[in-house]
Amino acid sequence: MLFVSCQDELYDIPRDAGGKAILTDISGTTTTGISTLDDQFSVTANLPNAKSGDVMNVECLQLQIPMSCL
Repeated sequence: MLFVSCQDELYDIPRDAGGKAILTDISGTTTTGISTLDDQFSVTANLPNAKSGDVMNVECLQLQIPMSCL
């Protein structure tokens, strides 16, 4: 039997000197509201692992009413 394993680093996860992942705050986004009449909209995002030069693209695919968990 031959077993082959490949491990590609998909995301640049911040790590400490020992190689362990550094856990940060949770990402979050806010907006003042989006309607079907809007041609453009703004989203403010808090991305704790973002680095200078990172780019975020946002596209509203389908408006949905938020559901709360019971």
